[in-house]
Amino acid sequence: MTKRLEKEDPQSCWNKAKEDELMFILLERDICMADTIRYWVERRIKTDKNKPGDPQIKEALNLAEYVANNLDLKQKEQTLPNSNLGVEGIVAYRNNQPYVLIFHDKKRIAQLSIAEAHKVALDILTQAARMEADAMIHKFFDKENFPPDAGIALMLEFRKFRLKLDEDYVEGTITTPSGDLQ
Repeated sequence: MTKRLEKEDPQSCWNKAKEDELMFILLERDICMADTIRYWVERRIKTDKNKPGDPQIKEALNLAEYVANNLDLKQKEQTLPNSNLGVEGIVAYRNNQPYVLIFHDKKRIAQLSIAEAHKVALDILTQAARMEADAMIHKFFDKENFPPDAGIALMLEFRKFRLKLDEDYVEGTITTPSGDLQ
């Protein structure tokens, strides 16, 4: 649950706590959050405080999965400074083959064949579209004041659905930018 919603929800753990009761708060950016939540779930079930299907347990596990899935991405975003990425094309003298060069702060970091460049470009477009869809789910749930955990659960189910679609083969033709069939 977000900080704002935790404070606003009268049934939240924060609001149920006694004035002098100790609490332990985990932040999403904490690398240990997902594992800590999973351990808490394990202990709650083992001590018979909860059953595996209890809503509190399901909510906790959905949150742990969401945090685990997004931690790597957020860490990468934090470690990348405002970078200067550049792309150039060359035809190699040694073999007369075209290549795409990728630069970061004027340093060449990759030389890709045209096929590799197409795949990387498609991967970038795919990830951009997916992250945009995930963000729209969050924005919609925030706008409508739906419970944030419902948005997380929906997004995780949607990702599983999307992954299943990725596994299905779709027959079609691929064309090069010039329109020639490959």
